[in-house]
Amino acid sequence: MAFTINGIGTTHVTRRNKSEHPGVCGQCGRSAMLRSYDTLYAFCIIFIPIIPLRRLRVSKHCNRCDRFYQTPLKRWKRDVDEVDELLVSGLGDVPNRDVIIQGLIRIIGLHSLETLERHLDEIDAAFKQDAEIQALLATTLLNFGDYQRAYNFAILAFGLEQSDENRELVAIVAMNTGRVDEARAGLQFVLSKNVEKKLPLMLVLVECYQEHGRHEDALGLLDGIASTFPASAETREFRRLRKTSEKHRATGQPVRSRIMAGRSRSGINRGAVAATLLLIAAVVGVIVVVMPRNSPTYFMNGLPKDYSVEIDGDAYVLPAGEIVPIPLSNGPHLAR
Repeated sequence: MAFTINGIGTTHVTRRNKSEHPGVCGQCGRSAMLRSYDTLYAFCIIFIPIIPLRRLRVSKHCNRCDRFYQTPLKRWKRDVDEVDELLVSGLGDVPNRDVIIQGLIRIIGLHSLETLERHLDEIDAAFKQDAEIQALLATTLLNFGDYQRAYNFAILAFGLEQSDENRELVAIVAMNTGRVDEARAGLQFVLSKNVEKKLPLMLVLVECYQEHGRHEDALGLLDGIASTFPASAETREFRRLRKTSEKHRATGQPVRSRIMAGRSRSGINRGAVAATLLLIAAVVGVIVVVMPRNSPTYFMNGLPKDYSVEIDGDAYVLPAGEIVPIPLSNGPHLAR
């Protein structure tokens, strides 16, 4: 990261090939505009660039905490070219769905919206009747904060295959686009089928109701949750949500959540985006969310089976579909 002391240090000189979208910063956890761009990293004196050091691709540069991810520009361009070639080959005379799935997952990792835009229409046309591809397109667009187009693809996926996974996808996108009742309908399977591991999504939905000032609906949903999962009613988070809606039910005052919710000026619900991260983990496999200093690092296992990982010689087991906080000190770590 660029830094200066008394005007001496490093800086980013240029910003080319810029793109930005609303989202939640993976480092400070706040709603923000996340920017990606090519830049020249240089040594500066009195804030004046003197010596060029290297060219970088900066991704997810948060306008709130000023932190970001970076990779050498040459390597990033090489990887983007490889994905372009991969997708072109997958869209040949005989479209290859496995290749397309691999390419879309790599786009999420590269955070290259431009690459997605170059191939999106062709992929959509070639796999119009493929529910899994349509769902993955929705998930990829969610990663870039393009909630309206993600909603359209999620609806297509659900129309092709009315699975609980696609119901969940529609619900997550619906929460991000203010369609709270539609989100509740999509998540009804969590209560009717007693899917306890999806309980966090239901609590996010409660917070969405609270943000719209619909506290009677929030309390009704909490009653349904308590009836289906009695132990959840004793948790601190459940009691906090109930207390909030009971306090404001008469006035209908919208309430911003202290933990997961919190709409920014761009209209993003942080809790819904947190749910989106879980969805992306379910597509990509295992992903890591780095939280602010002095917080644990969260490992999300979106695979259908337990996953073992070794970090600095210590073994950890990530249960299927779960989030595991692992306390790590600041600095590099060896994981395998």
